[in-house]
Amino acid sequence: QAGASPSGVRVAALDVAQRTVSPAMEEIDLHLLQLLHLLQRQGALSGLRTAATGRLAVNMPFCGALSEAPVIAKFFAEHVLRANPEATSAHFFCADVSLCSAAG
Repeated sequence: QAGASPSGVRVAALDVAQRTVSPAMEEIDLHLLQLLHLLQRQGALSGLRTAATGRLAVNMPFCGALSEAPVIAKFFAEHVLRANPEATSAHFFCADVSLCSAAG
């Protein structure tokens, strides 16, 4: 479900609180959130350029299963998009490699 934020940015509803995670994953989420806030405080997430459509492209190479997706998406919706008046959405391009045997 999507809704408009006070800044007019449309965000997908992500309820991190309802996600069932292990205590170890909770700790990983906490450290990731601390890292994201540090990057924001240091200005690494400000001035990000968007496409003409307002789309902010975020590349996430070698991300595996990306179990951190709910935390990252919520942070971008609540902090990064709202701080960037030209951004109307963030699109995450996630990729990883898969090793295949010669036998296929």
